[in-house]
Amino acid sequence: ARPATLAGARAALVEGQANEALVTFLSDVLNIQPTKIEIVAGATGRDKLISILDLDSDTVHERIIQYLGKS
Repeated sequence: ARPATLAGARAALVEGQANEALVTFLSDVLNIQPTKIEIVAGATGRDKLISILDLDSDTVHERIIQYLGKS
């Protein structure tokens, strides 16, 4: 399987490993449990629609910007 770069995470495109890596990466960036993140569309494609529970969009945006500032 070929490697995929997903928002800074690398995982083989095998059996959902890339999706798991994306959820883990986002949970680290957003400082929330992985169970609060769901891929609601695009699980088998490159484009994804992500649902994040218990955070409003402003907080998500703020945490992503904060993470990018650390990079």
